[in-house]
Amino acid sequence: MRKHYSPLIGAALAAASLFHFSLPAFAIGTSAGTNLVNSATATYDDAQNNSYDVISNQVTVTVGKIAGITNVPSGFTDNTTAVDNTEILPNDSVSFDFEVTNTGNDVSNIFIPSSSNIAVENLIITGIQYSTDDGATFTDRPADGIIPNVDENTSIIVRVTGDVSATAAEGDSISVQLGNTGTNTADLNSTDFPGTQNQPDVDATATGDVQAQDVRTLTSGTATVSGAPVNGQREASATQIVTVGSASLAMPRIEKVNAGVDDGADPNSLSDNIITYNLNLEVAGDSDAQVQAYTDFPYNAGDLEGRDYSGGAAGAGTPATFSITGLASTDQTNLILVSDAIPENTTLDPATVESPGVNWIPVYTDDPLTIAADEAQWTDDATSLTTNPITRVGWVYDARESTNGAIAAGTTVTGFTFDVITTGLTNTATAIYNVAQTFGSTDNGATGTGGLIAYDESGDQNPANLNDDGTFGPDETAFTTVGGNNLYGYADPDVNNDGTNDNLDPNNNNTGTGEAGEVNTITVALDAVASNILNGPTGSPAATGDIFDVVPADDNHDFQNLAAPSPTDANPLTETTPGVNGYDNSTYDPDAVVYTNTVRNPGTSAINNVILEPVSPEDLGLSGTAADLPTGTEVTITYNAQTATYLYDNATGTFTIQAGATGTGTDGTVVIPTIALQSNVSYTVSVDLPAGTSLSTNYVDGDPANDLVGGFPVPIVAYLDPDGDGLTFSDDGDNTNDDIYNVTVDQVYTGYLQLVKEARVLRDNGSGYVVVAGMGYSAPDSAKQPAPGDILEYRITYTNISEDLGSGTGSVLLQADDIEITEDGTIDGNNWALNNDSDTLMDTLHVLDGADDSTTGSVIRYFNAAGASSTNQGAFSNEVNDFGVTDDITKYVVNGITRVSPSGSGSFTFQRKITSEEDIENLAP
Repeated sequence: MRKHYSPLIGAALAAASLFHFSLPAFAIGTSAGTNLVNSATATYDDAQNNSYDVISNQVTVTVGKIAGITNVPSGFTDNTTAVDNTEILPNDSVSFDFEVTNTGNDVSNIFIPSSSNIAVENLIITGIQYSTDDGATFTDRPADGIIPNVDENTSIIVRVTGDVSATAAEGDSISVQLGNTGTNTADLNSTDFPGTQNQPDVDATATGDVQAQDVRTLTSGTATVSGAPVNGQREASATQIVTVGSASLAMPRIEKVNAGVDDGADPNSLSDNIITYNLNLEVAGDSDAQVQAYTDFPYNAGDLEGRDYSGGAAGAGTPATFSITGLASTDQTNLILVSDAIPENTTLDPATVESPGVNWIPVYTDDPLTIAADEAQWTDDATSLTTNPITRVGWVYDARESTNGAIAAGTTVTGFTFDVITTGLTNTATAIYNVAQTFGSTDNGATGTGGLIAYDESGDQNPANLNDDGTFGPDETAFTTVGGNNLYGYADPDVNNDGTNDNLDPNNNNTGTGEAGEVNTITVALDAVASNILNGPTGSPAATGDIFDVVPADDNHDFQNLAAPSPTDANPLTETTPGVNGYDNSTYDPDAVVYTNTVRNPGTSAINNVILEPVSPEDLGLSGTAADLPTGTEVTITYNAQTATYLYDNATGTFTIQAGATGTGTDGTVVIPTIALQSNVSYTVSVDLPAGTSLSTNYVDGDPANDLVGGFPVPIVAYLDPDGDGLTFSDDGDNTNDDIYNVTVDQVYTGYLQLVKEARVLRDNGSGYVVVAGMGYSAPDSAKQPAPGDILEYRITYTNISEDLGSGTGSVLLQADDIEITEDGTIDGNNWALNNDSDTLMDTLHVLDGADDSTTGSVIRYFNAAGASSTNQGAFSNEVNDFGVTDDITKYVVNGITRVSPSGSGSFTFQRKITSEEDIENLAP
């Protein structure tokens, strides 16, 4: 029995397949602008030994040189502030650091503006420096502003130092805008950092761009590839803001997710289900996106230290009643506390409590929620709490300078986790609500914990329990009143008591909005009760399933998956957008697919007048949509001599029975006259999808940003008409007479093994080949500009996209059997194993030991240009035997992949080195 399920395979495949054509380029060795084109093919079988063909998307990577630059705030220092005073005051000397990174694929100069060309607010610039050793040493900006020869994927730190204006008033902003891209606004509070990164350094005469104000790339004299990059020079800018007269504020962000529900020992009970919760503690820094988004925010990010819980002698919000027994250290003068109230209708399993490490000590309390977490009596020994149930689990961290120290701004602590077990529930679906808290204070550099208090509740991205606009929300002194009791940290989904649960973290990912924290929610529920009539796949009338993402699985969502034959020369594929199938909106006219379904009478007496009809996926609360099935789909139901054909219109979500139906029911519907007790009856369903049907492995509308097209579901309902009123199921609107029914779904796939081709670029960093920043698998092809000597690694992910069994039983699945993948670099538009520029070697060379398949038992065969084959790649590698270009590997074939089950996948990778001058000298025949 499954209580939750979120099928992500379509989204995952879409995210892995965002490819675009790349720009022309220049390189040494393989010619500049050479497009390396690659797509893979495969064959596979289903359980009935029907064979299918599939082609991957096409990857096109262009050899060349590109420029890239990012510029982000990396720190702020008040050079004047005394150790016990964190306020920024007029006339203080302050420094703003910016990390500027060469994200291109070659060495580049970087230009930094002079002080007169840097936009500031309430600041008089006194110096500009840069560091090439991560801030260990700084050098004054050169007179020409050019920082020379910054390696690819290497950063410099630019430091802008100045004096706060003597006339600046408390609350005024101190701003530095380093660089000036086209997306900047006149407002120095602009925080559109993504829009200001790696922008074209445009022509000043055409756009008004003042290059003296830009942080930009320039061609370096030591660049591997000479000349301007094909994407032009690039620029980036960033703004950093602090506030005059503002104290530091530690801004913790406690985040909570649930990992779902697992069944307990009794599948028919909701009182032993297990819910796992995971927490993160983040301490926001000044560059935190949420902090930067606050307008006129009067605080600077500070480190997080604890509170004095030794008797309330120091610091705000430090109650005298708090204590923790059993800690190795009895000093409780500086503790950070993370607390989580055990949700209603659950109990804690102490054995599952885990912490981020030895510095975080798990603690427990059985004090009622009417006592706030930071006033409760805690213990590190859960077994000592035997009188009352544990009401909260927590973790404490000793932040004294002599022990662990404060947690620095910009730090994330992961690894808080625990399980709860549901208890006392009836068998009614029940929502479980939960919210976490954290307590600390701001490290102001002084002895003790006298800094501003810090507090947060989970559920959103606002740290320190700030509201969405940066103002303070409720702190730990606030409470929720439930049943006349004041409950601190209580997870209340309806804080305004208007009857609407609107105080929720909507996606279980801490993206809620509103005051304070937002509630994490998960629902536990039992499986649906079996129907009084069963209708399912052949031989499995009692099958269950969760098609249409229905939770829990039931016998109205079972399914039978079959596939239509692949396109043929006589019935070809039509490309409605340029490219190859599996990527674009490829369509054809699938042949009809025939299903055998079984109806069963599970009762103790015969049943009569069982009517069979197709219904729209959106009917009967099935949770599908009318658009799941294309208009023009023809469905024919046959039982003995009775036949009825229906035509579907997804604009209205209706099936219309066609003339000539021979069923014995109203208008020719097919009727099974009687089914004896405990007996089965079979019938057939033919599904004929219309011309213009997309491949199931396509993306919707041919756009890889969308979900996969997937299967085409046809729900078939079997229902009783005990009073013989002749009303069809679809006509009998409220089903008051025909209320005994069961649905099975016959789902057609037009291909179900998807090949997703990706490429990434590897470069030798002196100690080995590593992925070039910005040129990984998930990056668009336009970002992948490999230089000669780089390794181009191709990955083909083969995935069975068909519906998996989930928590159901008896539904019929589509297995992909006997898969064979072919990668040929010389045919069907592929050119990665050809010599496109006639420089004596093919443009890419096989990398020894660079081919691998993830499926156990698979075998890789290697072919050379002459057509010879071997399972030993060394036999054809000119890197080993120096046989020359004619003997290098030009084709890979992977077989022995016996089966990939629904939602299962594997991958085949192979590596090709971009031919360099060294290869031409050493390997040419």
